[in-house]
Amino acid sequence: MAAVYERDVSGTGRGRVVDVALYESVFSLLEGCLPEFSKLGVVRQPSGSTLPMRRWNCSLTYWLTRSE
Repeated sequence: MAAVYERDVSGTGRGRVVDVALYESVFSLLEGCLPEFSKLGVVRQPSGSTLPMRRWNCSLTYWLTRSE
């Protein structure tokens, strides 16, 4: 949002570089997993998605997945 604000509101027509660590957002989603496991021994299972998925094996170690 800072880059859009800089571009549109300040009138420069240019955005700005925003450096964000993507792992921080994942940590916030996993915040409850550590206490659940350490205190209760509960391991969360994948909740999955209800979207249809297609998968292709690209090599011995990689898969390509696409939601439809």
